[in-house]
Amino acid sequence: MKQPDATFFRSELEERRSQLMTVHTLGNAGGEIGHLLREVDMALERIERGTFGLCEECHDPIETDRLLANPLLRMCLDHLTHVERRALEDDIKLASRIQGSLLPPRQARWGPWEAAYHYQPAGLTGGDYCDLQECENGFFVMMGDISGKGIAASLLMSNLHAICRSLLSVGMSPIALMQAANRLFCQHTMSSHYATLLCAAAGPSGEVTMVNAGHCPAVLVGQSGVQPVGAAGLPIGLFCEAKYEAQSLRLRPGDSLVFYTDGLTEAPGTGSEEYGLERLLEVADGTWSKPPAQLVQHVVSSWTGFRNGAPQADDLAVLALTLRS
Repeated sequence: MKQPDATFFRSELEERRSQLMTVHTLGNAGGEIGHLLREVDMALERIERGTFGLCEECHDPIETDRLLANPLLRMCLDHLTHVERRALEDDIKLASRIQGSLLPPRQARWGPWEAAYHYQPAGLTGGDYCDLQECENGFFVMMGDISGKGIAASLLMSNLHAICRSLLSVGMSPIALMQAANRLFCQHTMSSHYATLLCAAAGPSGEVTMVNAGHCPAVLVGQSGVQPVGAAGLPIGLFCEAKYEAQSLRLRPGDSLVFYTDGLTEAPGTGSEEYGLERLLEVADGTWSKPPAQLVQHVVSSWTGFRNGAPQADDLAVLALTLRS
C-alpha cells in the first residue's frame, strides 16, 4: 500500500492536538497529556522540515503500517532498543490473540444451514475479516478485506468487526447494514484506508440476499456446476453516501456458496501466474453436496499445492455456506 503523504499526516496530527488541547483546557493537564502534546508538536515540526516518517538513526523510511498506527514514531524497526523491540513483540502477540478471539467458531449451524471457514493471516495479525452470526431471521455471513497489511490493518479489522456486530444486533437488512457500515467506517477511519466487504443473509427456506462492496465474487456450487455470483459496488470507506444493491438467489439442498478474500485468487505460484478465479471454479466443481468443512479444506489444499512452498503473500480467508440435503 502506498504511504500517505505529509498532508494526510498533518491533518491527523492536528486533529489529535486539538483533542489533547481540549483535555488540557478542561484542567486535565497531567504529565502524560503534556508529554503527548510535545510529541505531536515535534511530529508536526518534522513534517515542516521534510523529515517526517524517516528514521532518526539511519534516515530510511519508517515502516508504513507502523507509522499509520502511530504517527509519532521516530525509529524504524532496525534501530529500536532491545526494550522497545521486546515491547513491540509483546504487543503484536497480544494483538494476534485478541484478533483470534474475534473470530467465530470454525463450524456453525443454523436451521437448514451449515458453515465452516479457514482463516490464515500472512503474519501474526491480518486484515481479513470473517464472521458468522445467527440472527433472529437468519444466518449472516460477512467476509471482508482491509486495505494494507500488518498491525494497522488488524486494528481496522477489529473496528470493522465491532461496527458490523453492532449493526447486526439491531436487526438490519444487508443493504441497510452495508450503507450504515460504510458511513461509520468513513467517519471513524483514516481517509487512506478502505475495506471490501460482502454481506450475505441466509433465510430458513434456502433464500440468500447478498450485498457486495468491492469484494471478490462469491462462488455458487450447484448440482449443475459452479459460477461466480454477486455484482460488486464501491468498497466501504471511500464515499460516505455510497449506495449499494442487493442480489437475491435461492439455493437448493446440497448447494453451497463459497466466500473468500483475494489472498486466495491473487496468490502467486512459483512462476508469475496467480491462482485466479478460474482455478477456483475448477477446484470447486464436483464438490456439490460436500459438507462445508470438506469443501473449504479442498480449496485450501489446492491453494497450498499451487504455491508449492512459495511464501504466503497475503492474508487468506475461505468460508463455505451449505444448505444441507
